[in-house]
Amino acid sequence: MQAQAKGLIVNLSSFAGEQALAYMAPYAAAKAGLVQLTKVVAVENRDRGVRANAVIIGAVPTKQSHDTAREVAKFLRGPEFVPDREKPIGSFAGVRMSAESVARTIAALCCDDASELTGATIALDRGFSAGWLSSTLLELVAGQAVDWP
Repeated sequence: MQAQAKGLIVNLSSFAGEQALAYMAPYAAAKAGLVQLTKVVAVENRDRGVRANAVIIGAVPTKQSHDTAREVAKFLRGPEFVPDREKPIGSFAGVRMSAESVARTIAALCCDDASELTGATIALDRGFSAGWLSSTLLELVAGQAVDWP
């Protein structure tokens, strides 16, 4: 890429690198490190025509994501836990996206119209890393008759 003075690197990260998720320290550390690596590559190659950006991917229902959610559930609830096959674990309807939607968004980052974009971390997670879950919890609490001390 440096030899041809043109190139684009798009690293795929996860909201786990931005938000603390219990029992996922190695995965979260790797994803956070990938975002920082992306920024370093962008800075080092700014004048060489090579761009680098990171995309934080939210919840995309895949076999791997369901398997991971089931493993975490078994860790938290015990090895005897049997998940309900009718209700997938870890699939928040409010943040799920299709793989096709993610691919189209990443393709848009690769076009010439985005040629000035480098060193960016783009959250493609339907507002999850921006605080969607925290806001939802706040709304739930605010909607209940709670006696505060």
